[in-house]
Amino acid sequence: MKKFIALAVLSALLISKNETSYAQVSAMPFNMGFSAYTAIVGDTLSHPMDDDNNYPLQPIGFSFVFNGNAYTNFGASANGYIRLGAVTSTSYSASSLTTNYICALQQDLQNYFPGGTLEYSTVGTAPNRILIVQWNNWGRFATPLCHFNFQIWLYETTNAIEFHYGNCTSGFNGSLPFEVGLVGNGSSDFNLRKTLSNDWLFSQAKNQLSIGGMQLNSLTNFPSGLVYIFGNSGSSSAGFLSFLNGKIYNDANGNGVQDAGENGIANAIVHETNYNHFANTDTGGNYHLFFTDSTLTYNLVTSPFMYWTQTSSPSVWSITPQTQSCSGNDFGWHPTPNVHDLTLAQSYANHIGFIWNHTAYFTVTNSGTVTESGTLQMVKDAHLICSGALPSGAIISGDTITWSFSNLAPLAHTNFSIQYVSDTTVNLNDTLHNSIVLTPSGTDANPADNNASETIIADLAWDPNGITVSPDGDILNGTQLSFTVHFQNTGSAAAQNVKVLDTLDANLDKLSFAITGSSHPITSWSMTGNGNLQFNFQNIMLPDSVTNFAGSTGFITYRINPLPSLALGTQLHNNASIVFDFNPPVGTNTTLNTIVESTEVQNVNANQQQLSFFPNPAYDELMIQSARSIERIELADVSGRIVKTVYGKSGQSNLSVNLNNLTSGVYFINTYTSDGNKINGRFVKL
Repeated sequence: MKKFIALAVLSALLISKNETSYAQVSAMPFNMGFSAYTAIVGDTLSHPMDDDNNYPLQPIGFSFVFNGNAYTNFGASANGYIRLGAVTSTSYSASSLTTNYICALQQDLQNYFPGGTLEYSTVGTAPNRILIVQWNNWGRFATPLCHFNFQIWLYETTNAIEFHYGNCTSGFNGSLPFEVGLVGNGSSDFNLRKTLSNDWLFSQAKNQLSIGGMQLNSLTNFPSGLVYIFGNSGSSSAGFLSFLNGKIYNDANGNGVQDAGENGIANAIVHETNYNHFANTDTGGNYHLFFTDSTLTYNLVTSPFMYWTQTSSPSVWSITPQTQSCSGNDFGWHPTPNVHDLTLAQSYANHIGFIWNHTAYFTVTNSGTVTESGTLQMVKDAHLICSGALPSGAIISGDTITWSFSNLAPLAHTNFSIQYVSDTTVNLNDTLHNSIVLTPSGTDANPADNNASETIIADLAWDPNGITVSPDGDILNGTQLSFTVHFQNTGSAAAQNVKVLDTLDANLDKLSFAITGSSHPITSWSMTGNGNLQFNFQNIMLPDSVTNFAGSTGFITYRINPLPSLALGTQLHNNASIVFDFNPPVGTNTTLNTIVESTEVQNVNANQQQLSFFPNPAYDELMIQSARSIERIELADVSGRIVKTVYGKSGQSNLSVNLNNLTSGVYFINTYTSDGNKINGRFVKL
């Protein structure tokens, strides 16, 4: 049994096991837990293909108090619920629920599969007996791909109720709503749940009986072992679970407090450092980091985006849930004013067939802190024939395609794409080349990421579901990696939903993770555990490859850095799996990067008078002077993570580095010169 004690039930668990009852079911507290799902063997009620049947007046085995009344018998329904006392009905809609219903998965269910059973058993000894009612290998009416395994537990003495869920999957074409919870007296007294997203770990109470519910589809996170708990389940076998909650917000005025009008920041990462768990912020900037032991202490940190600094206090949230609040652990980030920085990312199939249209995608992200505009220009290979470009309004002149964009807000992105096919002169294994240039309307702090190129191989066939990494193979410490997961619907019908799963290598720095592009809108994504990624494309309606070859493909691209100072020879592996609706996952290939020693750069220490920097310590600006032309300067924190990169112009040996977006501490300077040297130094930021 887990040691976790959820704060919401802490006081209840300290109460002795005297009888607990509630006059109204709406007063019963709700919590969640985890416990390995274990099937029972009991008295069987159902028969094969059981549909809408009910089995009244079954013995509970003890007196159970519900809705202020004591009951000794129940009725079980094939539709995923029980009713205390009275005969059940064939109902599978909330509007028909009247009194004394306990619904674990109320829907139009059916004993559809061989070996499916509805059974019950009373276990234990007085005064701590438990009635368990179980739906085993259950299905939904006329929906072969739905499989459900779940139980209802009624506790003697505490009068608590639990729903235990095993493997549950919905093969329904679309979202399938379930009624989950308790009904004491129709619309006047109920305690039902509804989903907030495609995740049964996040739900809230319904405020109307007949509206909403728990949704289940191919993208839903519905983990086996999940337990929903109503009331004081002090003798529960489930380890209670909860979340550390907070928000990352745009502290526009830099005062360290979220004021009116300061919105949340999406797609940021929160790191729990003691146990190396991660969570991401949603579109409102909110995060929820799962934990199971309230006696432990959890430390939460963030790593602000480039050109942002953390302004809120404390810089590290240290929380022991047993004695401290789990909510309000917020982080304020303040943008450095007037930073212009646009970033270009591209994704494309690195093979092209002789007869099929292919699509190349480009994403422009405003990595700076002011609204931007500019142009994106692609010069395609002369052997590629353009068949379309999005968004509309692109100017096509010969082999050059030009798009214009404006009013791109900080941290926002905009997508471009072009469809093309090779001409009849292209031969097998020929290579084709495209170049892409992003031109901001003004200055750019990092012009090196405004250019891209594509090399495409003419081929007959290839695996359309795969993962690529750039750069591939051997890399130096600190090299940023860009991963693209490609997917294609090679089935016989359109895929309504697509899910991409990717577990990041332990030697990748999850705090540096950033999504840089996708072929279709990502409806939601998450990073959980030690780096488990899930990208959801809900209602993508991806056509099959026979009906529409070009439209049957998609991708997700992200960038991430290796952890700093990895040992030479460290290998970084990555693979993914793609789930189309309810089909089995399609596994990709595995990429490989190996950390190697540089053979091109000579390290020179700053104290050899090759480099000078002042003032040291520095407050908001650091001047760097070198006897050699500076190619670029990298500033790294004490962990070795690169926090700032500044590029010099040709022949430039003096650079000024703005430090306003850095927190106080010790930093290392890596100065790369045009003659192949790397000059090292160190300074203190006040």
